[in-house]
Amino acid sequence: MSFRIFLFSIIFLLAAPAFSQEAVAATLEKITVADNHDLRQVFFSFSELPRHSQNIGGRRIDLRFFNTEAAPDLAAPPEDDRVVKVLRQRRDGALMYSFFLRYPPRNATLTATKDKRLVLDITLMADGRYPPISRDAAKDTTASKETTAADNPLAASPWRKNWLLFMRDYESAIDPIAPMLFSLPPYPMIALLPPGRAENIAFLPEGARQADAASGALTAILLEAIAKETDEKRKKLLALTYGEALLRAGDFNGAYKQLYLLAEQYQNEQTGIFAAYLLNRLLAQYQDAGQAHFALNNLAAKMLPSNPLAPWFRLLQIETALADGDTEAAGQLLNKEDIGFPPEAEELRDLRQGDYLAATGKDIQAFVRYRLMENETDRRAHPFSQNGYCNILYTHRRFADAAACYGQLAEVISGDAALAMTGFRQAMARLRADPQKPPSESFTRIAYAYPDTEASRRAAMKSIDLMVLADHNKMEIARRRYQEIVNESVKRDIRAEATIKIAILSILQNKNGDAVTLLMEFLRDDRMSDLRQTATALLIQCLPDEIRRLVAEGDAMDALVLAKQNRELFAKRWLHSDVLIEVAKSYQDLGIWKEAQGAWLYLLEINHDPERQQFFLPLVLSTFQRGEYSQAEEYAAQYAYNYPDGQDREAILRLRLASLLALRQYDKILSLLPSPLPDDREIHTIAAGVSFQRDDFKAVADLLRDEERAEPTVTRNLYMLAESRYRLGDLSGAMAIFPRIQSDATYGDEATYRLATIAHDQGESGKELEFLRQLAARPEDSPWRAFARKSLEARPFIDRSTGG
Repeated sequence: MSFRIFLFSIIFLLAAPAFSQEAVAATLEKITVADNHDLRQVFFSFSELPRHSQNIGGRRIDLRFFNTEAAPDLAAPPEDDRVVKVLRQRRDGALMYSFFLRYPPRNATLTATKDKRLVLDITLMADGRYPPISRDAAKDTTASKETTAADNPLAASPWRKNWLLFMRDYESAIDPIAPMLFSLPPYPMIALLPPGRAENIAFLPEGARQADAASGALTAILLEAIAKETDEKRKKLLALTYGEALLRAGDFNGAYKQLYLLAEQYQNEQTGIFAAYLLNRLLAQYQDAGQAHFALNNLAAKMLPSNPLAPWFRLLQIETALADGDTEAAGQLLNKEDIGFPPEAEELRDLRQGDYLAATGKDIQAFVRYRLMENETDRRAHPFSQNGYCNILYTHRRFADAAACYGQLAEVISGDAALAMTGFRQAMARLRADPQKPPSESFTRIAYAYPDTEASRRAAMKSIDLMVLADHNKMEIARRRYQEIVNESVKRDIRAEATIKIAILSILQNKNGDAVTLLMEFLRDDRMSDLRQTATALLIQCLPDEIRRLVAEGDAMDALVLAKQNRELFAKRWLHSDVLIEVAKSYQDLGIWKEAQGAWLYLLEINHDPERQQFFLPLVLSTFQRGEYSQAEEYAAQYAYNYPDGQDREAILRLRLASLLALRQYDKILSLLPSPLPDDREIHTIAAGVSFQRDDFKAVADLLRDEERAEPTVTRNLYMLAESRYRLGDLSGAMAIFPRIQSDATYGDEATYRLATIAHDQGESGKELEFLRQLAARPEDSPWRAFARKSLEARPFIDRSTGG
């Protein structure tokens, strides 16, 4: 009895796997859904194809999969306004899916495919409340291309066809480079002081009456004379001359104290008025021309036209107005004819007339005025006027003359800011004169030699411009450097120019989202910039692509918000639609696979057959490139099911096999491989990879027999071929390939070890040792290097045991 029980137990245990396998014969691994307007396809992927049935009743579809279990992480099919509910349950031992539809379907079928899939095709019913999506949804709702507005900033932009030319051509306006050299009456000024005027010179001590007296000696002589002088009238004259001498010597602090005291103490006397004049001339030169101009206007009531100082006072008013940029005031003062000017002052007044014309954009008249000056040396001695002359030459494209002019200007100015800007303009003139020989070194030198100056920022930006124009691959470096200029510059126009260039590079790098954000911020925050039209043109160009990107990724709400934020561009009909296919292709060409995938999916959703067939290949490719191999295989399977004779079937098959290879689903690959194999290198490679994993080295050697001569070289193929020959005993064939992959980071160590093994098998111990030592000497660790080191350590013992 006990034996019978034991025997029955043995039989039961042996049969248990069979019963278990019959009870659960298949696993439902994945469910995916594809929509084509009124056609919905639900793909069920199984480990093995189960027995199945379907039942359609009104708005309900029931599917039963017998002897089937659902994978633990299986996601349910999505629900929406047409398939309102999907229910999964077990009934009578079967896995059951029930689909509840809002309206009865026109048709529903369940079809088995060769790759262990069941496909449920549901032709959905749509009424007026739920119309199928029209292909017209692919069209943008903005204005058509034929109705582009005439005032469209993009149409007016000279750079719309090549935004990189903005880096080459654009120049922002530059403030006056050279400081104003404010005029002074001849020394000593007390020669103009009423009532004595020229007789006042006699009160100066010997050595202080010459205009060319050394400044240090002059101030010392005057200071000593003041200390000795007891006469109040003479002391005032000496004190005023001492203040003038300090001013001419460039002693700001000393001159300020002396002149301020005189102006305050004698404010109602000519001495105080003269001192105030000199004080404001000092402030204009060293601090603020605008403040000096304001003070001079307040002092003007005390300066009668008959005063000998009046011409020089008027000149200083004109000069401070010009230096402060108040051309209206300068023009009014120049037009006054109430004062007679001595010859030397009249010559300066004519020069300032030229400066005024240049500042007000009357270039031709200014040019004539400058050229009519009797002595050009006089103009060159006045940096502000020389600057105006140079600018006119530059503006009117006489670049070679302008470069020489700026060189002359550099000889008569001082101060880092002025020298740097003059050098920058000279370099720009040279660049414009001969674009084929850009003075890149000059811009670089200015950028580093004069840090924290306006010219330094401009020169740095021009260096970046030239770098991008010379090498488009350096756009990302340029973006970072432009951003540094934005962060560091205090000049609004420099920041604006750098910002626009960042936006341009963002667009050229297909970073439209960054460009849109940047341009919208710029247009919101900088309402006075000369670059607003350019920024608007850029936004018009890149905004549609950004909106399409958001739509393609499923961010329809964000796309709507973005469109509303720029409603003015739509209202003015400055935006029109582009084809979504072009957007998707641009992403694909640039290798931006996530955006490409979203765009192709969107195109599938909004198009009808047969148009949608063309989108599967780029969709599968973009999904594969993203590393989503399972999803790529699903899309490829959908294509194979829907378009078995489609024009892209071979290309999609290659991607499908490659996806399955990455997923290590070798059985499925073998089931899909056509027989005989087509003359296709990629398919041969995939088949060889499967055979290699299964240790079918003869098949690998046959499939890859042409790889030795194939171009381009694929290292993994060479490795599989060499290893297969080695495993098949074809040592000479393996020896022909392994040396070619010795330097490869992935297969090099194994190749070197195999060469040592082959040398050993062929009795060439010297070569074996050489290969082992090469491998052992490499610094990185790997199993093959460990084997080599152990072989070398054991070598002395082997040699002794063999008598070697």
